Amino acid sequence: PASGNPVLAPDTPIFVRDVTGDASTVPQNMRTPYVYNYNLNLQQELFHNGVLQIGYVGSAGRKLLRLRDLNEPTQAQITAADLGCNCINDGALRKFANLAPMSPLEPFGPFYLNELEASATSNYNSMQVSFTQQNFHGFNQQIAYTWAHSIDTASDSQDYVPNASMPQNSNDVQADKGPSNFDVRNRFVWSSTYDLPKWGSHEKLGAGWSISGILTLMSGHPFSMNYNFIDDYSGSAEYYDRPDVVGPIQYNTSNPAQFLNLNSFSVPCNYAWAGNVQDGFADSCQPGTRHYGTLGRNALIGPNYRNFDFAFSKTTALTERWKLLLRADVFNLTNHPNFANPLAVAFFADAAPNRGAVLPGGVIAATGINPANGRSVGYMPITATSDVGLGNPVLGGGGQRSIQLSMKLEF
Repeated sequence: PASGNPVLAPDTPIFVRDVTGDASTVPQNMRTPYVYNYNLNLQQELFHNGVLQIGYVGSAGRKLLRLRDLNEPTQAQITAADLGCNCINDGALRKFANLAPMSPLEPFGPFYLNELEASATSNYNSMQVSFTQQNFHGFNQQIAYTWAHSIDTASDSQDYVPNASMPQNSNDVQADKGPSNFDVRNRFVWSSTYDLPKWGSHEKLGAGWSISGILTLMSGHPFSMNYNFIDDYSGSAEYYDRPDVVGPIQYNTSNPAQFLNLNSFSVPCNYAWAGNVQDGFADSCQPGTRHYGTLGRNALIGPNYRNFDFAFSKTTALTERWKLLLRADVFNLTNHPNFANPLAVAFFADAAPNRGAVLPGGVIAATGINPANGRSVGYMPITATSDVGLGNPVLGGGGQRSIQLSMKLEF
């Protein structure tokens, strides 16, 4: 046109083929996410001031927000390119290079074309049981147990943490259906207070004493493992592939330094062929065998959480209006270590963390992967407690035993 402005045409690239980078988009008619909530509760007084409640609580989310790479090649395209059509990336950059005028796998240019769309689903089901007892000779308590399971195809609208939104395979988002990032299967909490009977004849010293405690037991949070941008083993050019599961998953909860045996996981391609150059990278993959890893999203479970807080207090009436409260709180009374999920700085668990490990024969695992068979080397350690670790299950919980003394005037 005379104005010099270009005309946009369907299926016509608007950038030159040497441009690289990311692009983001949203559907023109974005659907509205919604959630159904439903519950049923039964209550029964077992005895005076003792109430038992049993309930079912559930929810279902539909059309929830998630990310998806519209420009990611399909498995068939990856396999075809791997077998000789020269239309996958070169292992270093997402170029899809040496094709004229442009790779058929990159119809809109060499981009990650991430779309925010309303296509994720979620389901939550739980059984919640509680028992409440009040003012039984100065004793009050509440016991609560929840069995729950939260399943979704995306736990967030964006990948603030890996595997929360972006699927491993953007052409098969249902394959990422699994436990939610925040799924907790079992949770038990017992809280109680006991006003001690008055002892002795001294009014101010013998009265006003009480003790209290909170016991929390919780099963671990799920997590996934991804290769930390070592190479493009799957051929998808996303660079955070999940591994294949090639053996029984083995946890060692008694030794945090060897929490998970990594020998049960392998790169998602075949290393057992004559052309393996044994360097631990994707160039050792047999052409035509690269695929998306079989480890399911959030298929691994982190360590359990156990904590008991205890408090001892004394309330003294100074006058009719003024009271003095002295209190000692002991957090994590048993000094039990609670470890966080084994997440790295980017909030994901590296599937090959042991770079530089020495293998039999003196071979150095440059990538944390055994170059002979593609399996991850060694163990995945847990080094941080949940009060300071990334992705901690309980904010501020899990630290070493600590004691807090306080004094308060009430009027």
